[in-house]
Amino acid sequence: IRVIYFMGVLTISSFAAAYCLAAYVDGDLPNISQTAAAWQNIGAMIREYIGRNSIAVLFFGLWLGAASHTLTDLTWSYIKTGRVSEFL
Repeated sequence: IRVIYFMGVLTISSFAAAYCLAAYVDGDLPNISQTAAAWQNIGAMIREYIGRNSIAVLFFGLWLGAASHTLTDLTWSYIKTGRVSEFL
């Protein structure tokens, strides 16, 4: 659940950033097509300056970090509650 929550927050934050960028560029609150155009500009800039596969690598890195954090949290909970013998 933590991984899904983390990715949801990341998605909402990214959408908010793109929405604010579109509003800043045009001066008005953007509609759907303007928001899509802002996302396309952001994607093109990332591919040009960082690399073609950078978005996939970023997603994989964030997912791997969230998953490892969750597994570490579960492991620590088993150790802290004394149930580590059940796990082994």
